Amino acid sequence: MRATLTQLRRKTSEILLCIQSGKGVEITNHGRVIAELRPRFRGMSGAEFARLWRNSPRLDAETAAEVLANVRATEAAE
Repeated sequence: MRATLTQLRRKTSEILLCIQSGKGVEITNHGRVIAELRPRFRGMSGAEFARLWRNSPRLDAETAAEVLANVRATEAAE
């Protein structure tokens, strides 16, 4: 979504509702984008991650091996 500075001043609550629903808003001035407003990143709790992990499909052997290799490579680089 795009909004001008004037629209931001006049319709702040509507624009904030849009952002709250998960959408970003580009703010323009004389047709040029000068800012972007977006929802704040919300991290995932351990419980949420565990629930998603339990409900996700199992990795096949090839993918699991690739993930493990990438984790080990990342650990080695640190």
